[in-house]
Amino acid sequence: MSRLQLFILWLLAIGAGFYFFNSQKKNQEAGEQTKLQTGDLLLPAGVVESIDSLVITKGADNTTLKKGNESWGVTEKGNFEANISNVSNILVALREAKVAQGIPVASEYFNRFNLDPNDEDADNRPQIVTLSEGDKKTILYVGKNRSSTGGQGGSSGRFVRLDSDPSGVYVVSESFFSLNSDPSSWLDKTLKPLEAGTIKIEATAPTDKDFKPWSVSRETVRDDFLVSDLTETEETNTSLTTQLKNFLERTTFSDIVTE
Repeated sequence: MSRLQLFILWLLAIGAGFYFFNSQKKNQEAGEQTKLQTGDLLLPAGVVESIDSLVITKGADNTTLKKGNESWGVTEKGNFEANISNVSNILVALREAKVAQGIPVASEYFNRFNLDPNDEDADNRPQIVTLSEGDKKTILYVGKNRSSTGGQGGSSGRFVRLDSDPSGVYVVSESFFSLNSDPSSWLDKTLKPLEAGTIKIEATAPTDKDFKPWSVSRETVRDDFLVSDLTETEETNTSLTTQLKNFLERTTFSDIVTE
């Protein structure tokens, strides 16, 4: 091999090396184009703690949770008390969600991640979460699940984007499984009056002359119900009143009807 050929090969090797390292640098820079980086909190610290309302929208469904002095209420259900466990779950998820990956992408490609609220296919539109503190709003779009690469066919997080951040979309490990835009799903469905200790239940039938009115009562939640006004020869059938007690302890409602 001549010196000229060696020189040409040497130049080609240098050129290839330069191209490789330059490409690596560009790839790293491209990966850093998103405003948030891996490990960053998705929402700024303190935002979730300071909100006074939370709106979850998906298509035509809409749920508004408003913070009161002692509890959260569901606006679409007459401001009925919300299930505090459900509210806490979503607030924790929003507060602790961290960026697993930043993906620089232009807005015309948001639909690939189910993050375009104007997508022609309504099923592909994102869930929209609006956090409000007075007039200050933070809007988060929650798209489709990211498929797991482990071969199990599962999910490894969600694609999301922030309305105030046009730099791209993010992958977060949080699944946001508790997000639901159906107002009924946020209600506290326990029957509060039945949680009280002292309860008296009366049964009457004013139009039925053959019906004998009766009543049962208890003093505390631990007590069994006893039939009132029994004679000396009568006693409460506790097998039946225990069924009543258990029924009341486990009874919930499925929905409420507002005006």
